Amino acid sequence: MELGQIAGPVVVAAIVSGIISIVSIVVNRSTIITVHEARMRGDHDLAERKFGFDKELAERKFADEKAQLIHKRQFELAETILADAYRFREIMGDVRNGAALGSEGQSRERDANETEPVTNKKDTYFVPLSASKKKMNL
Repeated sequence: MELGQIAGPVVVAAIVSGIISIVSIVVNRSTIITVHEARMRGDHDLAERKFGFDKELAERKFADEKAQLIHKRQFELAETILADAYRFREIMGDVRNGAALGSEGQSRERDANETEPVTNKKDTYFVPLSASKKKMNL
């Protein structure tokens, strides 16, 4: 066999293998670009969804903290009102009905011309005053 006969098929094989290599490089490159673009779109969509979820979570957390703060303030107000109610009840326990005991107004000085109804009424008014003066040590 001559060199020309062997070289012809070798050259053809080399050219065919070169063309196949170039085609595979082009196909590989386009596949890589397509996959990369799809991955970038997916990452972008994922980032947008994550941002949306984070935003929604932050809004929920803010609303929850706001509700807790309002509840806390209402609870503190209720505690204050309850404490004031207990203080009021204690104070009201010290306010006395002047007609509770008939002999409590007897220490009041009477006018010479007082009638019995006027004396009873003045004794009724005198009792809380005398009781509060005793309590305050006046």
